[in-house]
Amino acid sequence: MPHWLSGAWESTNKGPHGDLWGDEYWTSPRGGIMMGAARMGQGEALILWENLRIAYDENGKVALWTMPRGAAATKFDMAMMNDYEILFENMAHDYPQRIKYWRDGDMLRAEISLIDGSRPYQFAYKKTTPK
Repeated sequence: MPHWLSGAWESTNKGPHGDLWGDEYWTSPRGGIMMGAARMGQGEALILWENLRIAYDENGKVALWTMPRGAAATKFDMAMMNDYEILFENMAHDYPQRIKYWRDGDMLRAEISLIDGSRPYQFAYKKTTPK
């Protein structure tokens, strides 16, 4: 389990119509699961919210389940993990097909893309306190 993902993370960027922001929260691994939540917005407007979990699947392998806006869970299988990086893939999903998290010093970085790495979108988070 990627214990280094635990905590509250925040991202802010300047946009043409106000500040873009994102929050991501992850519990520490316990009982074979990490629970997460994310939200993104611009100014005071919420654009997206999502429930997440990293847990062992029915075969005992680590996987990520995403549930944007409360939709049914989509499973992404772990393709690679090391001490500070984890990659999940689901070739059957429309977008994203790859979800990657990694630590860069005290920053948390994430990237979503198609399976071949095209159409990447990156996020850079710093540790924060829950809001």
